[in-house]
Amino acid sequence: MINTAVQQSTINLSSLCYLLSNSSTSSSQSPPGPMRLLSHNLLQSPLSQLPLNIKPDSTLIHSPTPPNTELIANLLQNSKLDLPTLLAAVTSLASPLSAITTSLPPTASVIITSLIADPLQTLPTASLETLHTLLMDVHVQDGGMVDQDSGREFRIENGIPNLILLEDEL
Repeated sequence: MINTAVQQSTINLSSLCYLLSNSSTSSSQSPPGPMRLLSHNLLQSPLSQLPLNIKPDSTLIHSPTPPNTELIANLLQNSKLDLPTLLAAVTSLASPLSAITTSLPPTASVIITSLIADPLQTLPTASLETLHTLLMDVHVQDGGMVDQDSGREFRIENGIPNLILLEDEL
């Protein structure tokens, strides 16, 4: 009897957490998965500890949010972003990104290349907004990421990256 009550409260609590975390999305569309390009930028391969290359045939979703230029400026100022990996992702995803907005890939590439050359520069608000769109509003729904060293592919399904190693890879 107690176990049933505990299970029910756990289910209700997890349902509540789900509803709260997705309260800003409309009920007519399914919420995008959590795999933002920012998340991709922070991930490393569990095999080689190198950044993962994102596959160009990945399915992207654009979920616009109000620009948070302060967040992006802080990420840049504190060197939290791997700019070469971000540039590689933009280059790899140029075609799917163009489907979202035609100006995003070339504009983002110019901004990132400029930041690689001079990481301490202060960007104008428009550039910070472009980076916000790229990092926070673009979600990888389905696709894959590839280890640079071994070529091992890690799948992304329903917005969730699977970085679990196979038994023989441990």
